[in-house]
Amino acid sequence: MILPLTIPVAFFIQCAASTVQSTFLVHQSPAILRAAEGTRVILNCTFQSAGTLPSVGQASWWRGRVREGLLVSNSNWAFKGRVFVSELELFLNRSTVSLQIAALQRSDAGVYYCEVEFLQYATRYGGGTTLEVIGKGDKDKYPPVYQYPLIIEANGGEAAEIVCVCYGSPDCPDLRLDLVRVSAGKEVSELSSSLRRRTESRPLESYNNASEVCVRVTGLEYSDSGEYKCRGYSGSGSVIVSGNATTVAVKSSWAEVLVDDDCSEDRVWIFVRIAITLALAVLSIAAALLPARTAE
Repeated sequence: MILPLTIPVAFFIQCAASTVQSTFLVHQSPAILRAAEGTRVILNCTFQSAGTLPSVGQASWWRGRVREGLLVSNSNWAFKGRVFVSELELFLNRSTVSLQIAALQRSDAGVYYCEVEFLQYATRYGGGTTLEVIGKGDKDKYPPVYQYPLIIEANGGEAAEIVCVCYGSPDCPDLRLDLVRVSAGKEVSELSSSLRRRTESRPLESYNNASEVCVRVTGLEYSDSGEYKCRGYSGSGSVIVSGNATTVAVKSSWAEVLVDDDCSEDRVWIFVRIAITLALAVLSIAAALLPARTAE
């Protein structure tokens, strides 16, 4: 559920009120977001901290410079009635404050910054999200299918979600959207059978010759890392490929690297030599301790 946003948003974190010496970081995604006039967009903002943060703080969104640009708020005439934020519970549990702007206008284009402030501690803000709004007369200059986010970093076993968007085409409401794997910007293959079994698509919205589909990949593996593009199939048989791509980077364990098909022989020998060295070190220690125990 999405609730209307009143900025600044006060949030209360159930944690100890002890003073924190560690820093926290604010992350925004995607870095660049393109959307058609009249549709909606979601800008993501999360924060991370190595320690416990104070119990009270607030978050704000700005277009342009922080504290000097335009405050994104329903109380601001430029955004009145079109701004929403994720529920407070998501911030408490996932450290997330996502901004949604509905009924996009050409004037909404710009760079948006998420600012997070903890009272009597510190203020941080993200690296910014550049929003490009495509006017109705400009749609022919852009591919009708695009996607976000641009980069997904995840651990093995986690899930990744890519949103495929189609706009400006009569085929969009009935378009079947899925993912293909690409290399050097070119489509190289369908998703592998193992990956397809872990992929599911969920329609998000269909309106005014536009549609959105969220493609979710579960149980990520190191071998899933790579570039992916959204591809749409219309009832008439036409195929539309996204104008941009999403890079998925899955962190691997040592075991996964050892069995990776793309792993070079040099890398394998490095691991073998390390293992032999460690084994010899253990044997040397055991041999040195054995006479001492015998003497006892």
